[in-house]
Amino acid sequence: MMLNWKYYSSMEITKRIAIDTAIEEEIVKKVIHHSLDSLLRSSRNSESMEITGFGTFYLKKKRIPYYINNFEIKIEKLKVHLNTLFDKYAIEKLSKQIEHYENVLNEIKRKYEVE
Repeated sequence: MMLNWKYYSSMEITKRIAIDTAIEEEIVKKVIHHSLDSLLRSSRNSESMEITGFGTFYLKKKRIPYYINNFEIKIEKLKVHLNTLFDKYAIEKLSKQIEHYENVLNEIKRKYEVE
């Protein structure tokens, strides 16, 4: 059964794919998030991104402050969580994730000339 993607939230799409494919919802969610994150990372130098079969997506410049704020909040939450960890491997992994988000945030600020 094909979904009319225009009218579903990401949570509904995730649930629908999980049901249709008999794959656990959490796994479907991780795959979708990883795929979108990879696409976003690969499209950093572009104002738009085309996904065959889905369409072309454009970054709205008026939304840049919103994206920046979300990155800053996410980074702060991860730093708070980092201080609660004891496992060396988990600390190292989360530290790398924080560094990645800080690099993305700095790149967005530099590209759109935001302080």
